[in-house]
Amino acid sequence: MTADKYLYAELTEKIIGAAFTVHNSLGKGLGEKTYENALVVKLQQLGLGVEQQKTLPVYFGNQKVGEQIVDLVIEQRVLIEIKTVSHLLKQHETQILGYSRTRPSRLACSLTSA
Repeated sequence: MTADKYLYAELTEKIIGAAFTVHNSLGKGLGEKTYENALVVKLQQLGLGVEQQKTLPVYFGNQKVGEQIVDLVIEQRVLIEIKTVSHLLKQHETQILGYSRTRPSRLACSLTSA
């Protein structure tokens, strides 16, 4: 399958490459915030717009009923949640799906580093 069949293929390729660079450089065993900060540095070096710890509103109908905080929003299109676990659990999947429901026009994904 070619990369152009994926949503934001070129952008997600850069994000995944940056995540691998960070993980390969820092290795295992550090806290989520350390990986998050390093990924922000790498993504900015690639010229990408990055918002860190972005507050996203949650609506019920037209009424704001709450907020969620996502680790990174890249180029106002891709939401990233960083986890330092060896396996994503159902609760992690549910969390990232919740983010994508609050921002339906964007791609959301979890990155693990353990």
